[in-house]
Amino acid sequence: MISHANRRELSVRLLAAAITVVSLGALHSLSTNAVRPPETTVFALVFAVCGAFMLIARGLGRGVATGLGVVIALSISIALSNLTGAGAAGNTVFMLVAISLMVFVGRIAGVNDHVDGQPFAAGRNKSGASQVADSRPDSIEQTLGTLASDFCIWTTTDMVRGGGTAPPWPGFARFVRRLLAERLDAADVEVYEVVPGQPRLRPLAANEAQVEHPPLADTGVLGGAIRSNEIHVDSEDSTETANVGGINRIPRQRWAWVLPLRVADQSVGVVTVGRIGLECNRRLGVAHAVRDLLQLFWAHVAGLQALGQARCTDTQTGLLTRAALLDALRDNALADVYRDEPVAVLAVSLEGLRRLDDRSQWSERDELIRRVGDTLCRRLHSDDLVARFADDRFVAVMRRTDAVLGEVAGCRLLDFLQGEVLDRIDPGTTLGVKLRGGMAGGNPERVAPELLLSQALLAIDDARVAGHRFAVAGASERVGPVGAPNAGHCGLAQR
Repeated sequence: MISHANRRELSVRLLAAAITVVSLGALHSLSTNAVRPPETTVFALVFAVCGAFMLIARGLGRGVATGLGVVIALSISIALSNLTGAGAAGNTVFMLVAISLMVFVGRIAGVNDHVDGQPFAAGRNKSGASQVADSRPDSIEQTLGTLASDFCIWTTTDMVRGGGTAPPWPGFARFVRRLLAERLDAADVEVYEVVPGQPRLRPLAANEAQVEHPPLADTGVLGGAIRSNEIHVDSEDSTETANVGGINRIPRQRWAWVLPLRVADQSVGVVTVGRIGLECNRRLGVAHAVRDLLQLFWAHVAGLQALGQARCTDTQTGLLTRAALLDALRDNALADVYRDEPVAVLAVSLEGLRRLDDRSQWSERDELIRRVGDTLCRRLHSDDLVARFADDRFVAVMRRTDAVLGEVAGCRLLDFLQGEVLDRIDPGTTLGVKLRGGMAGGNPERVAPELLLSQALLAIDDARVAGHRFAVAGASERVGPVGAPNAGHCGLAQR
């Protein structure tokens, strides 16, 4: 006869199953809709599926819960890939990470309260007699499941989703600190990146002391943990300080935990925990489980970063896409910078690419585009924004460059492109491809970069009409005839 507690448990599972089916159905229905649904609706449906899965998987056993997690992760991945329209690489990364997280959560939830094959036997011992529930508010299994749930929620925040090419690593470090402090009563938590070939670790969210004196990565407890991938656990907590010049400045702890993190066979990070308040959480098994979760979290964040970079990067040249460039120009932080310093925009056009398509010279065409992108990256500053704006047009937004300096830099850049790209690929000028440039500078009016971009593109058209190689927006004279390969050379001045 089914007890009242088991009947209630069965009702909860049936309700969770219904929520899962309805939410997945709604997700797939929205993915086939021509109108893109609001992000809040998609988030609510995904959160409902994940929450209902944890209720269903409780006590089902590891095998059943793992299989159910794989099925749900695949279903969510298919629906979201249809919604986002990401490429095959991005979809594959997201699917693998989603399956890993759901499998791990399923294995944890599936073993909880599972005694002698009785999935609903919460509060029973092996003899079947009633047993008083654990006096602790949460078992360690429940705590680990909560860690995974908190991470799933964090990945849906605007800081993570809207990061673009900027990795959310500082935010991830702060999240790990707060997560371990709230769920495991841990203190003095730090997250470091292992930089290959360097003897010191790089803190992801550093304080002043860590910036001045980063910890060593090749000696002591940290170095041993990184080399061996072995977890360090100290049952006693203590804090010491290293004396430098007679002043206690550098914190040096005998850590309660040192958790090395690896992706594949390479050490990528390490998490140190100074103190753990609850004695039950200091066990080696708990440290291993937490480390495994943090490795999954790290891999997921790295996948988000790679996906963001793939969406913002032109695959053929490695430059920014047009959408990424326009988003960067509209960014509030960059807008403040542009108001405080002169900016020049250079546009470069490769005229004649369509004739290469018509003559089936696709390899030459691809090589031209690739080399132009590579040359722009090498010849411009690292903090300049360089993008492939259209199939045959490239744009560079040059910071700390006024109109005069921008004209000189634009002329020199055309000379480099002519000599390093066109003259090497097409020394006999048989391809019929020509370079043409346009430049617009915002000094002293501090014109918005988006307006400068439009002016630079129009300057290319002005140069074409006048039969010149290079034109400056607003200038009465144009520089260099098209026929002269080295025309427009503006001396040896450099930015």
